[in-house]
Amino acid sequence: MKFKEFKAHSDIAYSVSFSPDGKLLATASRKENEAFLWKLSGEKIAEFKGHADIINRVSFSPNGQFIATASFDKTSRLWNLSGKMVAELKGHENRVNDVNFSPNSDLIATASSDNTVRLWNLSGQEIRKLTGGVHSIFSVNFRPGSQQLVTGGGDGKVRFWNLSGEQLSELKVSPYLVVSTTFSPDGKLLATAENNNMIRLFDLSGTKTTNEFDLLTDRTVNFIRNPQIVESVSFSPNGKIVATSGIDNTIKLWNLNGRQVEEFKLGQNNSKLKTRDGIDNRPRNDINWISFSPDGKMLAAACNDGMIRLFVVDNPIRFS
Repeated sequence: MKFKEFKAHSDIAYSVSFSPDGKLLATASRKENEAFLWKLSGEKIAEFKGHADIINRVSFSPNGQFIATASFDKTSRLWNLSGKMVAELKGHENRVNDVNFSPNSDLIATASSDNTVRLWNLSGQEIRKLTGGVHSIFSVNFRPGSQQLVTGGGDGKVRFWNLSGEQLSELKVSPYLVVSTTFSPDGKLLATAENNNMIRLFDLSGTKTTNEFDLLTDRTVNFIRNPQIVESVSFSPNGKIVATSGIDNTIKLWNLNGRQVEEFKLGQNNSKLKTRDGIDNRPRNDINWISFSPDGKMLAAACNDGMIRLFVVDNPIRFS
């Protein structure tokens, strides 16, 4: 796989998101407390300024008209593509860990370390507060083709909700944190990532609102074969490949049977990474977040060294 790269941030790049037409990238960083909008050439075309702390997630609306950001400053914000803030989503009592749009782009869901998920309209009005458990919520996603969303949290549980805020079901996935959740494009599969290096796939096609979901195979699919932490998981546009990334400087591609089909490793950078609390010994080019382009021809990676790396897929037919 070939790749190109550009320097997007002076510090850690936490998140990256393709626009629905695949022509633009939104990125979020630690140091600047800003998010940026880029052409794929690396030309910056907009800045999103206003947060008072780290921006750890950025997300495009499915209609391509808006960008949402999630921040440690306890807020999420909605922006147009010119960099103008449209609405401030204010109400969480702790940092906001994730933000995503509903499929029709008319709702925003935010997940927070205040143990809640909140639903907002595009005017910034909170319309629903979802509570369940006493642990931080790290991930929230709307399920395609349904009126449901899923959350993953610090109690190791995945919970399904309807848009009225009622919990439909829950599954104890792990004794560890569920740090990332993502649906296949058709909404029939769910992938979860845990901070014990496990990726699990669940088949939701035959599941109704029960308390258990069927694993895709007769056992948990342990995708990660090394001791490094997984930080991001993403489905290919055709739903047949799962990409993972983490602190071992690699992107790994897996089929739905749990077999690794490709691996792309960045070169090692041995310089130490400064943090607020001192020195973090992780390599500077850890991959914090990955995102497939809508046509499956590229994977974008947000890296610890502030770089955005675009991996050009050699055989995009497999992924599109």
